[in-house]
Amino acid sequence: MGRFISFTRFLTILFLTLALAIPVASIEIKSGGRIVIEQPKEDLIVSGGRVIVSAPIKGDLIVAGGEVEVLDNVGGDLIATGGRIDLRGDVGRKLIVAGGSVKISGHVEKFVIASGGEVTIGETSKINGDVLVAGGKIENRGVVDGNFTAFGGSFENKGTIIGEQIFKKAKILPPYFSEIFAFGFLILGFLLIRFESSWFERVNAEIKVRGIELMKRILLGFVGIIISGIVIVLLLITIIGIPSALLILAAFVIALLLSNVFVSYTIGETLISSKKQNPYLYLITGFVILFIAFKLPYIGDLIRLITTSLGFAGMVYVLRDWRKSRESRKSIKNIDET
Repeated sequence: MGRFISFTRFLTILFLTLALAIPVASIEIKSGGRIVIEQPKEDLIVSGGRVIVSAPIKGDLIVAGGEVEVLDNVGGDLIATGGRIDLRGDVGRKLIVAGGSVKISGHVEKFVIASGGEVTIGETSKINGDVLVAGGKIENRGVVDGNFTAFGGSFENKGTIIGEQIFKKAKILPPYFSEIFAFGFLILGFLLIRFESSWFERVNAEIKVRGIELMKRILLGFVGIIISGIVIVLLLITIIGIPSALLILAAFVIALLLSNVFVSYTIGETLISSKKQNPYLYLITGFVILFIAFKLPYIGDLIRLITTSLGFAGMVYVLRDWRKSRESRKSIKNIDET
């Protein structure tokens, strides 16, 4: 296991350095309640309750928040997620965006992939490649040089589509899907408590921190999720790396699925002051609180991002501690044998 972790770390550095060709020092990371970017940046990762990017980004931009406004141009790729997203600047390469409400007003040099309750391509927008959209209400008022494929509740084209126009009316999710899906995670949490409750205590100990340390772990989890996704994609495009990519992908998906389950337990354990410990009650209490919080407009997506990042970081710390204790036991064993 230790060799595998070291090998994965090596691959991360190698692929991010050579394949992406972006110096680590050029990537700037910001997070907070309200973030305003007023100075030009090279490559930027930013998250917050409200994020406003009013300066040009020469490289790639990854942004997440309850409200996201990109008012200036992005020279590379733009990846955005949030409750309300307003993109007015031009994008030098591809655009990938997901949110409750999405509006695209600038030019996009390559393709667009968008998802949201309401997705609008404005009349000032020109997209040189294809467009793939999934949403409840989809509207195009701009110019699309490629094909336009839309899946959702409704689609209205008031602009120009040079390529093929495809619309398939479909319900993105069945009724009460989110409630049923959430209930499945609650059952999963019960099973984990029943058969492996020690994991909850270990992760709880790692994420039940305060102040600066809490912010560090949230940021670590956020960056770790992004880097893990990049490494998986890079490995998948190489034949020799596909087996490793599938293994890492499986562990990555499991970690993402469990992150909010662990955070729910910590929230419940923090709020309930009882001499009699009841892990099931802790989980249910925290789970209900998070479920309601995720439904809040605008900030629900930000809360989900924060809790997922925190839970992911907690699992990373637990694995790190397990590795250290394993190496320590191995060293003691070698000493005893000599």
